[in-house]
Amino acid sequence: MSQKIVELHIDQLDTFYKVGANVRERNNAFELPWSETKDIDVFFNENSAPYKLFTVSNEQGEGRIAAYQFEDKPESGYLGWYECDPDDDLANELLSESKAWLISLGVTSISGPMNGSSWGAFRFNTIAEKPLFATEPYQPLYYVKHWEKAGFNHDVIYETHIIPKEISRPMPYWKVRLLAFFIGVKFNKWPKNLIQNEAKLSDIHAFFHECFGDNPLYRPVTFDRYKEITVNLESILDFDHSYLVTDKKGKPVSVLISYKDVYHKMYLEGRLNDEVHNTHTLYMKTIATAKAWRGKHISRVLVNFGFVQAYKNGYSEVVFGTMMAENKSAQYSKSFFKAEAHRSYSFMKIEI
Repeated sequence: MSQKIVELHIDQLDTFYKVGANVRERNNAFELPWSETKDIDVFFNENSAPYKLFTVSNEQGEGRIAAYQFEDKPESGYLGWYECDPDDDLANELLSESKAWLISLGVTSISGPMNGSSWGAFRFNTIAEKPLFATEPYQPLYYVKHWEKAGFNHDVIYETHIIPKEISRPMPYWKVRLLAFFIGVKFNKWPKNLIQNEAKLSDIHAFFHECFGDNPLYRPVTFDRYKEITVNLESILDFDHSYLVTDKKGKPVSVLISYKDVYHKMYLEGRLNDEVHNTHTLYMKTIATAKAWRGKHISRVLVNFGFVQAYKNGYSEVVFGTMMAENKSAQYSKSFFKAEAHRSYSFMKIEI
């Protein structure tokens, strides 16, 4: 079967995006239309990263992929923005061509999928083709098989956990404030309209870079890009169950960010029919504590208080969003809250 692979230039991004939209329209199992953030040019301009964009097509379908490298990590290559019809020949052509180009740069490993950085979409969902919550990674499950056949292994596993209601411990608001006082911090709900307070937003931007900087997949984003992310996320944040702990100078110490169950709302409105969304669920997505304040159980207090408040305010279930399965924080959380994995995700890698 004849097929054609094409290398695109940055001014041909409309074609690249169109291929991805076509593939998902044909293969998307979710009831809602698939969409993506069209910011590839912004990412490559900000990072000055060597990259190539590839598309492929034959009589059976089409596909696309981006290959790139960070200048400060010349030993590593990355693949992202992968979309492909269920045809092994198409997938093999895409992955072989992009791997060959990265190998020509001298990389010793190639990882993905990662659409630019961990601030964007990355990881394959290895269990489900439909998302539980907004921002959860999802794709046709055969994508994973495509990468496995190309020699990629499951390098980092992430999990989403359902936490039993019975394990939450009584924790009234006054007790949280008292604990904060003894530790020397202040407990706050997550601020609304954060974009209007540039000084506070700048502090939180720096806080996240400090917290996640040791993660090998983490890449810094500019302050302007973080402002855009903040604006976009405010539409799905549950401000009543998201918290910001600060020190005496008002600097961030610890955060717990929770998402509203937007799909449950759509289910009640009749816009989604999947019964998985019939339960009103709070999704605790981001939990982080500054390095200097770790070991004081601040995150544990925030999570427990969030649990108590969620059930008090009408949620039927609480879920931890994606966490690395084997890091210390995840292991501690699972042991303390008796959590069981509900969804699994994989970041894949091949050694050269």
